Amino acid sequence: MRRAIRAYFRKNAAALAERFADKSIVYGKGGGHFRASDDGAVRIVRAAFEKHFANISRPTVVKLTMEDARCFPGFQGHPDAGDVAWLVVVSDSSGETAYGVVQEGCPTLDRQIREGFAKARAQQTACEILLEMRRLDRPTAGSA
Repeated sequence: MRRAIRAYFRKNAAALAERFADKSIVYGKGGGHFRASDDGAVRIVRAAFEKHFANISRPTVVKLTMEDARCFPGFQGHPDAGDVAWLVVVSDSSGETAYGVVQEGCPTLDRQIREGFAKARAQQTACEILLEMRRLDRPTAGSA
């Protein structure tokens, strides 16, 4: 990402985060899309975007409780999986931004492996959404 774009994002992190969060769209696994309008989801996304824009050069990872994760439309979680979810925000070179939300897997797995795998899947989901946004020219998006 160009230095000028990174500087602009850092300087205006709070205002951009508010604007991006209010326009954020969640893409469901079935192909539909929903506005992240739940107050909890908007609050979480706004805080994650602000943190991300303040340090725009790399993905931003946010730990969520299952209660927080369930604020996102389309996210249901699995009762036999872990009680933690991860939200990862990514941006491409032009400043397009997306996020993914993924629940940790089986609680009997080693905690570090469970956590690392969930973070990687959330980042992969966010990157796939960026690719899709490029093809469809859509607004900021996330997946739950």
